[in-house]
Amino acid sequence: MSLTPIFVYGTLKRGMHNYERFLKDKATFKCEAETVGKFPLVVDAIGIPYLIGKEGTGHRVKGEIFEVNDDLLVDLDKLEGHPDWYERTKRPVETPSGIEQIWVYMLPKGPNTEVTPMFNDYTPEHHLKYISGENRDGLHKSEWGGYEKREAEN
Repeated sequence: MSLTPIFVYGTLKRGMHNYERFLKDKATFKCEAETVGKFPLVVDAIGIPYLIGKEGTGHRVKGEIFEVNDDLLVDLDKLEGHPDWYERTKRPVETPSGIEQIWVYMLPKGPNTEVTPMFNDYTPEHHLKYISGENRDGLHKSEWGGYEKREAEN
């Protein structure tokens, strides 16, 4: 079975919710890395990060590279809704050993980046707001697909 390198920047990073569910003990951590290009990394009201495929806007984004087997790649595609929601696309990523073309999940469209905060890293502070999929019933999605705020906060 072949191994595929993927760049993760959000809830799949070590110590985050989906790392525990999908990558821990199933994938091999290779290194920390950073996108070569600048991209908008936004975080919605419930702590979900979105890397928007709008190169040239935002920041170089920090993340991690893991090697995954074919079965786990299929599971990650399902998690990310590839190809209907996120798109898995190869992008240049800077690693300690140089620049490599690595698979990364990106959202083709997102919020208005002129008024939405953009980040270079998804942090534990962002992750404190994270609500997992099984607990999102009744939450309001924005026009572009991210969650705006919990109904209880209205």
